[in-house]
Amino acid sequence: KEAELAILDFEKERLAQHPKLVEKIEHIAISDVGAGYDIKSYTIDGLGSESAVLRHIEVKAVSPFDYKFFWTANELANAKIFQETYYLYLLPVFETGMFDLGGLEVIKNPYFNIYKNQDWDSTIELISCSLSVSSGLSE
Repeated sequence: KEAELAILDFEKERLAQHPKLVEKIEHIAISDVGAGYDIKSYTIDGLGSESAVLRHIEVKAVSPFDYKFFWTANELANAKIFQETYYLYLLPVFETGMFDLGGLEVIKNPYFNIYKNQDWDSTIELISCSLSVSSGLSE
């Protein structure tokens, strides 16, 4: 959550020349944990805020050494759906808890640029299991 708040401030600064857009930035993760992204912001496309395009931002606090992060199936699905308007913000965090905004990596269309990119290693580290509705627990 702290990384998300740092990126909210970053986005407000990035769009400071467009105060009407700054007012529209939303911390989606607070109200909709299943949205598949954390922040709704905007990309200035063309002639200014009149032609702004929605930006879906997923924030990950990462190690400054390898930028390793975990991506949920829902986040990956949304990255695939939104493609060019989905951004992954990889924010390095030091052992002290301080963020390194200078090391921030902003990746547009991470479905293609990370998940489908052979320069990134992907490893399945988690499997979700649940009891089938038709099954019962046996002793």
